[in-house]
Amino acid sequence: MAPTVLNVAFDCADPYALARFWSDVMRAPLADDDFPGDPEASIALPGGPPDTAGG
Repeated sequence: MAPTVLNVAFDCADPYALARFWSDVMRAPLADDDFPGDPEASIALPGGPPDTAGG
């Protein structure tokens, strides 16, 4: 079975700005509770993570 990457984390000075960049690249929205100045931000792929159970 091939490994699957489910999460990637970046340490940066402005998490919201970096998440907005990746949100645009991945065409996936920021989480509803992410705002400028927050210590962390996240995006999720539409449909959630891939099915790693093989089913």
